[in-house]
Amino acid sequence: MCTFATPPSGETSRAASRHPLSLLVEVNAALAESPDAVAQATLLDSILTRVCDRLGLAYAAIYRLATEARTLRRVAHRGPQGASADVEPLDAPTLPAWVAREAEALYLPPGTRDSRFPGRSASALAEYAVPLRAKDRMLGVLVLAAPRGLRMVTRKLADQFAIQVALALERMELSQQLNTFKERLRSVFEQQRVGVILGNLQGELCEVNAAFAHSLGYEPEELRGRTEAAITHSQDLARSAEALNQLLEGRKPEVVFEKRYLHRSGEAHVFLAAMSLVRDAGQSPAGFLTLLEDPGERKKAEAECAQLREQLMRAQKLAALGRLVGGLAHDFNNLLGVILGFASLLRTGLVPDDPLQGHVRMIEQSGERAADLISQLSGYTRQEVPPAQPQRPDEILQRVVKIVSQTFDRRIRVETRHAPDLPWVEARPGELEQMILNLCLNSRDAMPEGGSLVLEASQVLLGPDDASRPAHCPPGTYVRLAVQDTGVGIEPRVLAHIFEPFFTTKDAGKGSGLGLAMVDTMARSQGGFVRAESEIGRGSCFTLFLPALSHLREKPEGRAPLRGLAQGTGTVLVVDDEPMVLAFVQEGLRKLGYRVLTADTGPRALEIYAGHAAEIDCVLLDLILPEMSGLEIYRRLRALNPSGRVILSTGYTNSPLLREAREAGVAAFITKPYTLEGLGRALQANVPP
Repeated sequence: MCTFATPPSGETSRAASRHPLSLLVEVNAALAESPDAVAQATLLDSILTRVCDRLGLAYAAIYRLATEARTLRRVAHRGPQGASADVEPLDAPTLPAWVAREAEALYLPPGTRDSRFPGRSASALAEYAVPLRAKDRMLGVLVLAAPRGLRMVTRKLADQFAIQVALALERMELSQQLNTFKERLRSVFEQQRVGVILGNLQGELCEVNAAFAHSLGYEPEELRGRTEAAITHSQDLARSAEALNQLLEGRKPEVVFEKRYLHRSGEAHVFLAAMSLVRDAGQSPAGFLTLLEDPGERKKAEAECAQLREQLMRAQKLAALGRLVGGLAHDFNNLLGVILGFASLLRTGLVPDDPLQGHVRMIEQSGERAADLISQLSGYTRQEVPPAQPQRPDEILQRVVKIVSQTFDRRIRVETRHAPDLPWVEARPGELEQMILNLCLNSRDAMPEGGSLVLEASQVLLGPDDASRPAHCPPGTYVRLAVQDTGVGIEPRVLAHIFEPFFTTKDAGKGSGLGLAMVDTMARSQGGFVRAESEIGRGSCFTLFLPALSHLREKPEGRAPLRGLAQGTGTVLVVDDEPMVLAFVQEGLRKLGYRVLTADTGPRALEIYAGHAAEIDCVLLDLILPEMSGLEIYRRLRALNPSGRVILSTGYTNSPLLREAREAGVAAFITKPYTLEGLGRALQANVPP
């Protein structure tokens, strides 16, 4: 390393005069190192260290010129940096910038003041700056500094040193460009979807890319070194030879023709071949290059690429939405659990004929509907098929009409038409209602000045030859649910994309582009489909087709009504970090006859369990806790008591932890939000009497 102490008087000149040639030889040897093996900055630092040590310099630096940016960047230095910057503009009033602009060397004796460099003080070191040039191109600047001056012999040595550095910089730059070009060329060669052959004039295959080799059932290395004739159809050998002759005789720069190559199996594959010559440095023919394309494969590849790109974009959007919905679902389900839980507690405290029973039931129904909507949205972002149960379409239609009539602009006239004795359909609770409501919202937005909205339900038969039936839907009886408006209508180019996720024509902030996409996804999940028809200025009609349950015309038997709460005995440890959830569960379980212990963290739960394991009959454990996950707590509880009973609860509708919990042996689950009745049934099934 360079020492920064001031050398004795005359030391600089003596060092230069003793070792000028040997220093240049050493520097040249250092610069001769392969630029691929030594990083540029390390190489330059090594050179400057050697120069500083041998010449007794206080400072040395190399600047690279960025022509387009018109800046100088200091890429290596030894000694104190002083006031100069790592990057400075080319028009800066500094010695390196001046030398780069003027392209000539400049020496400033120690303490010299110069109007061109206002920042230079009377105590400044002697500085010598030399341009680094390769032919007529400016590459940068070399700066050397010493406290007591630099004699002529040292400056001449610096001039020679600058030539060596400039050549080294140019060589590194060219080497880097060459390596980059080789990498790009190899990448282009291997990644080409078309076949590429590089052969010599004797017909040997020097290089083939993977696309061509694989199309014939080979790996590239299996074809290299073989003759092209060995894999060419015998009837096309003459045509190939004629194409090469046309190129060699200069009749054409490129010959395009159809050619058959032989697959490993012996089958002939037809390619469109474009052959041209490869020339050496003296422009003499050295070989041939053939590009081979299967037109059918190209079209297929382009279609697949577009489809994959679309699927990727959709997957990325859905993944982001899924993460957001998953977190929101957990929080909302916790809140809904408190609402539904305390509502059920309130209901059990009222006599059956109390007028407040109806109000409480409305609270419960609203909470259950909200939970269904959250589950639907979560299911959509996961692209999962939700479980379904029989639904009456006419009843659902009436519920939607009630909502629409109360919330839409009074200038929109709403009417319904449905056939008597409609068959039932299968749908997740709340899902069919949400589909129809989304279609109604779309129609409402199309009628800002008012209009007519008609909701219609009927039974239709779609036969094998029915053009309106998509391939994924079998022939049979369907329930047709139509939402028709007299709005502004939809342009054909927009109609073609109307069911795509995130596609919207609404202004920013007025639509997510998910409403109609959700309708399409939900309909498909039930084995149905949706169709859209529209005419500008006359309105639109969106029609849902869902498979009919022809065997079901009456309301199916549901769960037998509860004749009382599921009472029980025993001790339950409840672990949840939500205080309101703990409050509801604690009060509810006591009402059911259980003794309750509570913990709001994992460590606290383990502490309580360790002290009361013999008396705790069951643990109601939340899956997501702040300090320790429910799954980790479960594993530790099992270590304390392998036969202990655990019910895992969560507000997440879909979590990898749920799958992991099942794999870990958790057998009992309860999903938030749950009511007092649901909690009672879960405990009754898992706590022995």
